[in-house]
Amino acid sequence: MNTEYCEHCYPIANKVIYLDEFGCCLYCGKGIIEEPVKRNRLIRKIKRFFKTWTKEDWFGVIVMLLLVLAMFLLRFINFPTKVEATIDSSPSSEVMGGRGYEWCFDPIVCIRDIGELMERPNEEIREMVRIAKCESGYRPDAKNGTSTAIGVFQILIGTWESNKCTGERTNFEDNIWCAWKIYDRRGSQPWDSSRGCWNE
Repeated sequence: MNTEYCEHCYPIANKVIYLDEFGCCLYCGKGIIEEPVKRNRLIRKIKRFFKTWTKEDWFGVIVMLLLVLAMFLLRFINFPTKVEATIDSSPSSEVMGGRGYEWCFDPIVCIRDIGELMERPNEEIREMVRIAKCESGYRPDAKNGTSTAIGVFQILIGTWESNKCTGERTNFEDNIWCAWKIYDRRGSQPWDSSRGCWNE
């Protein structure tokens, strides 16, 4: 007689109930059928199988499933590299090589390169070139002696952080990316203090 306790039977008079080999509920030692129940043998076998597992077995299975999930995510899901795709990567050297000089060759060229990449009109690009000239003379290391403003566009540390700019403020390409990002949101207003110099 199988001594597995049958949870689907109804114990009477505190009798212990067991399953026989056919899955029927019997009183212990009496041989009397109490509510014959056909249990799914496959489910019982699965339960018995998992009862034999140790903590190490479960740990190994969980690690394997996590690895499979990671491989699936890497294979089938395209993760974006930047939230703002318009302010991300520069054209390849092959694309820019035909004009005779590299991408962002110097600050002036870089202002135009990034502006054109962002599809800004020529008048705005020219305005940004004038702003940079007045703010720093196109010098990446130009620093304001009375504030945290630094770089080609004299960007304050607070403005840099609030606009989620990346890289170094003293790197002219990073500084120009950030300046275009600011201009895209606020126009030329952040450089109003030098408007008398660059406004035509």
